[in-house]
Amino acid sequence: SDVARFDNLLQPLAPYLTRQIYSLYKLGILTCCTIFTEVCQAIWHVLKEDFVAYPSVAKWAEIIGEFGDRWNYPFCAEAVDGKHIQMRAPANSGSEYYNYKSFSSIVLMAVCKASCRYQDQSACWGPKHRAHMSFVVDEAFPLRANLMRPYPGSSGLDEAKKIDNYRHSRTRRISEKGFGILAGIWRVLGRALELASEKAEAIVKACMALHNYLCTTDTTDTDNTVVETGGRRGHQLPGLKNMLADRATSVAIEVCNNLEN
Repeated sequence: SDVARFDNLLQPLAPYLTRQIYSLYKLGILTCCTIFTEVCQAIWHVLKEDFVAYPSVAKWAEIIGEFGDRWNYPFCAEAVDGKHIQMRAPANSGSEYYNYKSFSSIVLMAVCKASCRYQDQSACWGPKHRAHMSFVVDEAFPLRANLMRPYPGSSGLDEAKKIDNYRHSRTRRISEKGFGILAGIWRVLGRALELASEKAEAIVKACMALHNYLCTTDTTDTDNTVVETGGRRGHQLPGLKNMLADRATSVAIEVCNNLEN
């Protein structure tokens, strides 16, 4: 039940939540804001190892098999995309957080499994990625041996390339579905965050961890959930590399053509 799931979540969080509920009514606004950030950090600390952890070798094989079975896209490890998390620009930040959509934001560069669960970002950008698997991305990313973007253009493509683009699009939308589910449940992400960038990052990470926790402990299928598209550029969360679109290598083109066949 939902009550049991909530109790199971509170048990590992209890050591980090030392303040009593009744005392909150006697605390000032700044103190409450500090407690809120501490709770978000505690949620991430407790849940990240079990629900947002880097996959093992056996887990990689399971994830790739799930993409093949559910979305008919072979050797796919994750779907990657970015979403702008709107926030109020920090003082004296200039245009650092200002994006092409004409508002300030940080960028959640998400790595999603076939079940719309989020993965550790180092699964894609880190040096541990393995051969014979790829990550599906949109046209904003470069074509690399482990980054598969669709064939450019809508005309002049043969039937095989059109089918590959269709399967690629159907697989990549998993990341956008994940954004829609995340923003639909955690409504704080549906408006501008009136917080410093470090606190905004803590909120986003806590929402991701709770999203994975709920998906793991819930048997409801989210395949038909309403989607919400995300953006790409802006101030990225620390630890993420900036992937600029450039010319594809011959190795990447060969891998893409092999997937088509």
